[in-house]
Amino acid sequence: VQSAAERLAAANPDRLVALAGEQDPAVAAGAARLLGRLRVATGAPAVARLLARPETPLRLAAIEALAEMRTSTGAGALE
Repeated sequence: VQSAAERLAAANPDRLVALAGEQDPAVAAGAARLLGRLRVATGAPAVARLLARPETPLRLAAIEALAEMRTSTGAGALE
């Protein structure tokens, strides 16, 4: 199931970026993790915004995703 989800996400990165903005922290965290794993650089701003959310597991997922993305936006957000 995970590899199917990754294939769908890779084919629809804009939708995955939108999911990172969902109010449900589990959905947003899952989207952030996939964005990081797939290194979707266009998702870095959306993931960086998750750092301001109050949910600790969501912020941790965002930190890990930004580190995996290795973008200047992500690096700046982590400073």
